[in-house]
Amino acid sequence: MSEKAESNVKNRIVTRLPLVPELEQLHLWPWWQWQPWWDCTPDIIFRVTQDCAAAGTVIYEEGYGQARWNIPASLDVTLVATNKACCLQDQDDEPEGFSALLSDVCDNPINFIGGNSGAPAAPVGYLNPGVVSVTGDRPYGGNVLIQGQTGSAVHYYEFQWSGDGGATWNDMPTTAVGDIPRQYWIPSTNTFQWAPFLTTIDGRRVFESRQHYEATHDPGTWGLTRFWMASNYLSLMNWLTQTPFLNGTYRLRIKGWQLDDGGHLPIRRT
Repeated sequence: MSEKAESNVKNRIVTRLPLVPELEQLHLWPWWQWQPWWDCTPDIIFRVTQDCAAAGTVIYEEGYGQARWNIPASLDVTLVATNKACCLQDQDDEPEGFSALLSDVCDNPINFIGGNSGAPAAPVGYLNPGVVSVTGDRPYGGNVLIQGQTGSAVHYYEFQWSGDGGATWNDMPTTAVGDIPRQYWIPSTNTFQWAPFLTTIDGRRVFESRQHYEATHDPGTWGLTRFWMASNYLSLMNWLTQTPFLNGTYRLRIKGWQLDDGGHLPIRRT
C-alpha cells in the first residue's frame, strides 16, 4: 500500500474510532501511522527457525506482548530455544573390540530399571522399581528405544530376545525391529541429512554400526566437515513390542558381526 493510500484509509477509520491514547502510545495502526518510516528506534519481536527434523522448524517465537520497545542501535538478547532445536552431539569414544555398552531405555538409565546393575532386583524390567509414586514401577511397551554403543570392531549388530530368563534365545521378528536413522550436519552447505542404519545382509535384519558407517561413507570427514546431531546418536534399536510380544518380562542381548571380504556375515561375537 502506498503512503498516500495508507494515509487515506487510516484517516477514514480513525474518524469512526474512539481516541485511545494508550493504543497510540503502543504505535498500533490506525492510531499510529505506518508510513513514512521515521521511527529510528523500532520495536521488535523474535522468531527463530532451524532446519532440524524439518526445514524451517520454529525453535523460538515471541508474541506481540513480548515486544521490545524502542530498541537502541546495539541490543544484546538471550533467547532460549525449545526442545525442537537440534544440537551437535559430542563425539564420544566407543567401547573397544566386540564389547557393547547398553546404557538407556527410552532415555532412562538402566540403573533405574529393575534387575540391572545399580537398581533393585525386582520387579525386573520396571522403571523406578519399588518407588511409591506415579513414576514408580512403570513397565515399558509400544515403541521401546534401546540405547547405548557398540564396540569399535563391530560392523553390524542385531538383537535377540528371551522369554524364559535367558535359557533360550530367539531372533527378533522383522515386525518388531524399527530403524534408528541418525541425522548429520554439513556446515559447508548448511544442510542436514538422514542416514538409515537398518538393512538386510545374508537374510538377517541387522543394524550398521555408526563406526562402520563412518568408515565407509566419506571416511575422514566425520567430526571435521560432517557432524552427527544429538538425535538418535546413541540409539541402537526401536523395539516395536506391539506384535508379536505379549505382556510379560523379556531379556535382550546384542550380537555383533564383522563382514568378510565378500560382504558377508561369517564372524559373529556375543
